[in-house]
Amino acid sequence: MVENVELVAKPLKTMFEMQESLQNAIGAKRGTICPNTWQKKDVDDIYRVMAKESGYYMMSTITELFEMFEQIEKDNFQYTELVKFELIDAWHFVMNQILYLNVKPSEDLAFYMGKARENIAQVDFVNHDLHHIVGQVVEAMGEIYQNTSYKMWKTYDKPKEDPAKLQELCDTFLIRFCTLFVVLGMDEQDVWNYYYAKNAENFKRQENLIKKAQRYLLHLKWMKN
Repeated sequence: MVENVELVAKPLKTMFEMQESLQNAIGAKRGTICPNTWQKKDVDDIYRVMAKESGYYMMSTITELFEMFEQIEKDNFQYTELVKFELIDAWHFVMNQILYLNVKPSEDLAFYMGKARENIAQVDFVNHDLHHIVGQVVEAMGEIYQNTSYKMWKTYDKPKEDPAKLQELCDTFLIRFCTLFVVLGMDEQDVWNYYYAKNAENFKRQENLIKKAQRYLLHLKWMKN
């Protein structure tokens, strides 16, 4: 049973801050690119570099959505906690995509969830099918990357990124993704509860990996002595 956690005033803003903190911690540990790379002034071709990194998380998002469908089948086509956790895994990667493109949501979670509910109310039930909605999510992702400097083989005279355009596209992306939450029967409190639980698990996993690495280094040092 997922624990009920008090909903903060701005849950989406808080989730993005938590996710950015996690990614920066992972990047610092592994020596890889992280969202705060945008704050560095000496990174060559930063738009292309960050678009490529964001694209990795697009691939991860799609994989997690596939795993959600796998879990639905395992659970006899019921929207169980495990199914919802698979969707939350995808949600983590959605936030990573947006963070690496240096975009932040213009509204908070209630706005995107509200728009998602409006969209569902305006269409026939056939369009509530999860496969159809995931198709819309992927379409929205594709339009985002079409407006980035993601092509590593191409020479750009200037970055393709238009912050206002990317903001608009990311808003559409978030509305479409939140439609998946609504169809799975999740409200804002549920999204917060599941994200909070998974984020804590991810931080604990990173801490455990650091401890294992430290023990390994101590073992090597002991062996040398």
